[in-house]
Amino acid sequence: METMKRLVLKMGMLAAAVLLSQCALTVGLLHVAGGRLQNQLLRFDMYARLQHHLKLKTDIHYFGDCTLFTGKAGDKDNRSIPAMLQALCPGYAVAELSHPAYHMDLYLAFCQYIVKQGQHPKLVIIPINMRSFSPEWDRRPQYQFTREKTILAGGPKKYLLLAFDRLFMSLGYDLCAGSRDKYLREPVYCGDEKVGLVKDFLNPDFGKYSDEIMRDKLVFFYLYSLRPGHRKVRSLLEIARVLSLHSIPVIFYVMPIDCQTGEEFFPGLFSRRLAENVRVIRSALAETGNDVMDFSAAVPRGEFAWRQYPSEHIDSQGKLRVAEGLSSRLNGLLKR
Repeated sequence: METMKRLVLKMGMLAAAVLLSQCALTVGLLHVAGGRLQNQLLRFDMYARLQHHLKLKTDIHYFGDCTLFTGKAGDKDNRSIPAMLQALCPGYAVAELSHPAYHMDLYLAFCQYIVKQGQHPKLVIIPINMRSFSPEWDRRPQYQFTREKTILAGGPKKYLLLAFDRLFMSLGYDLCAGSRDKYLREPVYCGDEKVGLVKDFLNPDFGKYSDEIMRDKLVFFYLYSLRPGHRKVRSLLEIARVLSLHSIPVIFYVMPIDCQTGEEFFPGLFSRRLAENVRVIRSALAETGNDVMDFSAAVPRGEFAWRQYPSEHIDSQGKLRVAEGLSSRLNGLLKR
């Protein structure tokens, strides 16, 4: 019995030593590593890009998902919305910090990181993708970005993650992965009516086109009823609070949605539900003293870049509409 206790104690001490040495090695490498090595350790390119723009004292930090830079095949103008905004506002430097599937939780993590740094931007732009609140997007495991949020938060969790992340990845286990089974069991609602589970809307048949599947896609993406307590609404409010505490102005705007297609399949209902959901966001932000630019219905169907089923991707003309709207608001805010 005594021998077993000593063995357990030694194993515990060995595990602690490995843990401490791994963390120490990780901290040391991060402090001495150059840009390329640090990027390999972190596997988080946007972190390096953000640090770069903070050092440059770039005026405007424009966050977003892939809708900022994707377009339509054959577009003569392939610029992103931030690049168009830069051309419209040459007096300010605009940093584009966009990545596919980024959403409100990530923008909050970035903003919390920014305010802890010595240099702050003059203004932050936060797009609101209404689909990101939906059951299709909200709990999707690959959209949680747990690793990125942990790195931005810093502290012991960051170094523990970096110390053991690669080891577990080599063993086929992702420390940051969410549960796909749990995601597939999430309920899907059309308004307040439960119409199925996520797994019902992600079956193989959804790769084909039919009017019935189009209706299901629109329900899955947009016809939920947004509540003020939704976790991404809470993140939105926390962004407003954090930036306000540090006197950093912010522009919030609702991204364009193909309302004409939505109305074609759900006459009256689609626009009404969208307006109700936008109103929830507007009301919530009003309590923080912020308003919302609403581009949700600003782009006609012909300027969307989706092929089979709707998305928020828009062509160059649609992007320019958004950039022009933002430029007028931006100039008004920064000239005060």
